[in-house]
Amino acid sequence: MRRGNRKSKPYRILIDVATQRDFLVTNAPMAIEHREEIVPRIRALMGWARAQEIPVVSCIQACRPGEDTNGRPRHCVDDTPGQSKLPFTLMQKRLLIEADNSYTVPIDILTTHRQVIFRKRTEDMLANPKADRLLNDLHPDRFIIFGVGLESWIRILALGLLARQKQVSVVRDACGFWDSVAADLALRQLEAKGVQILQTDELTVAEPETQRPRTRPVLKKLHEVQEAG
Repeated sequence: MRRGNRKSKPYRILIDVATQRDFLVTNAPMAIEHREEIVPRIRALMGWARAQEIPVVSCIQACRPGEDTNGRPRHCVDDTPGQSKLPFTLMQKRLLIEADNSYTVPIDILTTHRQVIFRKRTEDMLANPKADRLLNDLHPDRFIIFGVGLESWIRILALGLLARQKQVSVVRDACGFWDSVAADLALRQLEAKGVQILQTDELTVAEPETQRPRTRPVLKKLHEVQEAG
């Protein structure tokens, strides 16, 4: 599905991964590193999406009460405040699509809504059949990923989209992580596989028509990027 004037404006879709209170607020049970720097960049990307009328596909981590957390703090339990997305990550015209093991998703859903939200029960967003179906059926010029879980959820999603022959970007300075070493390795793997690595300002400051691809012979360490921000 494509829309818009392809000659003047590329068709892009933002994918927002797990921008939820249990990861992103003060004293969150699974707070990411450098939360104070990353949250404003997530806000900037959502503001850019609103201004540019870019559709957003989101996923929320969804844990059932009593579910085994594999040694991690309990987080994002269904219907708890911590599972909620940060308010500025919600578009006014949005739809939460519940998982029910079916593949039925209207192909025009992103023309009738600005944001579609899926629950994620595992590490892989694409394990949700409806999310997999929608993202596989969409054909933007590029999927642009940001959010929480760079070393795990975001890496898995980016690789899954590449395997489905999609063009993928990751906004590195708008991605939260818990392990900076693992996150650095994930970025290097993704870049080696062909994922475009971006900074928030490349999207929110430069006009799309004047942007040029940046070459990075060597990726900086994530902690250097966060300190510079």
